[in-house]
Amino acid sequence: MKSYPKPSIRPKVLQKYHETTYGGLPLSAEAIADATFEEYYALYRLEYPKVSRWRAAMSAPRDDFRSLTSQFKPDMKSPLQMLDWPQLIRGRKELDLREVELLPGVRSLILDRIRTLNGWEGLRRLECLTHLSFTLVQRT
Repeated sequence: MKSYPKPSIRPKVLQKYHETTYGGLPLSAEAIADATFEEYYALYRLEYPKVSRWRAAMSAPRDDFRSLTSQFKPDMKSPLQMLDWPQLIRGRKELDLREVELLPGVRSLILDRIRTLNGWEGLRRLECLTHLSFTLVQRT
């Protein structure tokens, strides 16, 4: 069994995480508003223990964490593996599918808890896309 180093998560970050994700709610930008990337990565690994830093950054609900993907080595070993791995975009107020950065050759795209979704024609560039799943958030 592989062991992982125990990260140091500040109490206020951990408390905010527990308050905002209680009851099975997904990890949101609000939950990690004061977190460093390392703290976010440690919290994300609670749900996905073997996730890479690159994959965690790709799935991050904060823009500044998503921008870190270029600093990490992609965890895909071959183009075939990349095709079968779904790309998740979660918890955004607004998303334009013409401008969002997507993995090349992505076959499965999951858009989760997006408040406003624009630019549907942006999906045309995804020649290999076979599965699209989305959950929109109702405006209150």
